[in-house]
Amino acid sequence: MPARAVGRAPEAYLQPGLAGVVSLDDLAALYLQVHAAGAIDHADRASAGRLFESLRDRLPMSAGGWFRSGVKARERLVSDYRSALACLEDVNRVRAQGQVLAEAQRRGLTTEQILHGLTLP
Repeated sequence: MPARAVGRAPEAYLQPGLAGVVSLDDLAALYLQVHAAGAIDHADRASAGRLFESLRDRLPMSAGGWFRSGVKARERLVSDYRSALACLEDVNRVRAQGQVLAEAQRRGLTTEQILHGLTLP
């Protein structure tokens, strides 16, 4: 699963070659969403600063220089990152549907009545 790929080596997404695609804030937001979805327990990565500090010793520059990655490696990282975002969107959508159903049941209303109440005129 792409989300696991991002989680296994998040420092790879901070290399200079991905600066225009994945920022430190983007990566922290991804971790925050994954944590909110209940998929990980990395509350220490919920902000850009905390994420960076949790990864500092794993960054390639701490070992003497940034690693070099070819075009194919960069494309794989970008693809994995985008797939992780898409997976999160699906998880959030399913969770939201569950919340709508629970609220409908709690109020004794149909799902359609709840959804109609959420739409703007």
